[in-house]
Amino acid sequence: MYQKELADLFVDLHFNEKLAIKKDYERESYIFVGLINNNEVVLKIFPKSSTGRVRNMEKEKAVDQYIDKHNKNFGLARAKIIETGISGKYFWSIRQYYPGNSLSMLLPNESLMGYDILRNEFIDKDKIIVPKIIDNLESLQKISVESHELNNLKKNFQQKYFEDLEDYNPENIGKYLGLSLINQQNFFANNKKLYYSNENIKACNSDMSPANIIVRPGDNIIFSDFEQFCFDNLTIDFTYLWLFLWRYENWQKVLIELFITNEKLEEMFRSSIIRILFHMHKWPSISLKIKTTEESKKIDRTHIWARYLAAAGDSFEAILHVR
Repeated sequence: MYQKELADLFVDLHFNEKLAIKKDYERESYIFVGLINNNEVVLKIFPKSSTGRVRNMEKEKAVDQYIDKHNKNFGLARAKIIETGISGKYFWSIRQYYPGNSLSMLLPNESLMGYDILRNEFIDKDKIIVPKIIDNLESLQKISVESHELNNLKKNFQQKYFEDLEDYNPENIGKYLGLSLINQQNFFANNKKLYYSNENIKACNSDMSPANIIVRPGDNIIFSDFEQFCFDNLTIDFTYLWLFLWRYENWQKVLIELFITNEKLEEMFRSSIIRILFHMHKWPSISLKIKTTEESKKIDRTHIWARYLAAAGDSFEAILHVR
């Protein structure tokens, strides 16, 4: 039985619940599928005291408006925000609902929040689904932006990752992971001009995990959750997804074959591996909620992501040969 405040919110929104996707009573975070005025929607609810999440959801609404304004016919398949608001102690958002399943599902305490474990029905569909993911990423990247607008847009839609590796304190990361990161730093520095050139800065979802890719009937796909939308290097979304598919060599291979088609893309992919993993080097132990520093360090040092980061200091080919 739901808390009274939640029940009152359902009444206020005229929401008729059909399915609970997530019910985290500890964090008071909920996701439901249901009906509002006979329209099927997704309702997300969390405490308004979660200021960071509130800010991100409000940003996502602004992102929807921005995407609608630019290149309306570029074909991006996405789940749009219909409305957001605050009722009592909750912040809520109503999103379009599309029948289907996310590529991965939430599996607390079993993996990287479940984002790295594909649903069984999709495991053998890499050659069907991956090309459609790439098509949708390329549609997202077609959102027009004039070069003179870019700096202002990057302020409005801030990047998820620092532009400079020095902001991550590479010496501390290296000590924590037991790695020398000099080669990684030097490679990134030598390729910054290419990596951050205006022609290589595109619209990005910036949270392209399998959990945010919905597979619809007929194996068509749609992207959800644009809370971290930004303008960044064109390989960021691709690389983020590739990292979360570390359990599935065939999926990674098809992604590489379809997207990394020249030497410049290889260099930018390598730079994105370094930049993302500087940012997320503790994600494996954090997502598993490991309490002790030594156990966390052991998990993070032995996870394949640490090996990807080490290989990125050597070559593009070295990354692909990590097992």
